[in-house]
Amino acid sequence: MVAFARAASKAQEIEALLKDTVIAVEVANDTRDRSFEEIAKKIDKLPLGPLKKKYVETVAKDISDPGFKELFEDINQQRIFLMHKFFQVFPVEKLDANKEAESKLREINETLNIGCEVLSRAFRAALDLSLKIKPEELRDFLARFVEHRKKARVSE
Repeated sequence: MVAFARAASKAQEIEALLKDTVIAVEVANDTRDRSFEEIAKKIDKLPLGPLKKKYVETVAKDISDPGFKELFEDINQQRIFLMHKFFQVFPVEKLDANKEAESKLREINETLNIGCEVLSRAFRAALDLSLKIKPEELRDFLARFVEHRKKARVSE
């Protein structure tokens, strides 16, 4: 069960990285004067599949490496299996010493670890290079950015 919890935690970490990245892109490209809260609320509600699609369509659209999109597909497939099928295939009462379940969890963990690492590095590098802020300060920064943009438009 510990391996399952680790994998579920990695899936949540990936989802958070995708959300923050897509929110940043939405804020930067917003032309409708939406508040940060309005943008974040919409993105925060998205399940991982649609969130992944939005990320690929906006953030990753210029990445020509086919391995990148394959990684995303693999992450999503592993997450779906973990969250929706794992206990159907491997019932809880039959998990003790189940080598097949252990092997599948190892495979899922490896994929999600790679996904977390890739997304985390890209996210942190983008923040450091372009904004010089820490990832945990991103949402506050974006909220201030939206307010500043609104004030600038009013004064024009």
